[in-house]
Amino acid sequence: MTFDDHITAEHYREMFAAANPLNAKWAVWAITAFLAALCIALAGAMGAFFYAVVRVVMKKGPAGVVAEPTTLLLIGAGLLLTALALFVMVYKCRTLRLVWKVKSGPDISDMDLREGLNLGPARYILSDQGIRVEMPLDTEEIKWSAFVHFRETANGIMLMFNRTNGVVMPTGQLVAAGDYDAACDIVSSQLKKAA
Repeated sequence: MTFDDHITAEHYREMFAAANPLNAKWAVWAITAFLAALCIALAGAMGAFFYAVVRVVMKKGPAGVVAEPTTLLLIGAGLLLTALALFVMVYKCRTLRLVWKVKSGPDISDMDLREGLNLGPARYILSDQGIRVEMPLDTEEIKWSAFVHFRETANGIMLMFNRTNGVVMPTGQLVAAGDYDAACDIVSSQLKKAA
């Protein structure tokens, strides 16, 4: 089967989003909500601990607390856990900032051929041996055994070398010509579909 189509930045954007669930907007919001709930829970636990410590100190006095090793050990363990909780909160906040920074990073449409994206017109030739992609600046001939699975997105079929890297096969012209199912049959006969 042979067809011509045009590769756009949107195809690569779809491939990256499908390959990495963190690129999905709902995932970023879910991570944010989880980390916010974790911080609130840690703050509540620390507040309850310090309230209990103050009550014990007020009841027994500083000398009474020092005289009982168990109470002193519990207070020391609580302070250590509080320090660890603060470390976790700071670490998670830094991680969250990184996630949002990656999410709001430069748009993929700003990239060009020099940065590794093959954009523009392409001819695709599907056979039992593999796929041949002919572009103005390059021609690739890849055997099916080089791919691990494929993904279907709204505008293309992504033939994946690994979880994040693959070959974009646009499907606009296939749909217009009524050949989409035939192309899917060829791909699915050679590769398994990603879960």
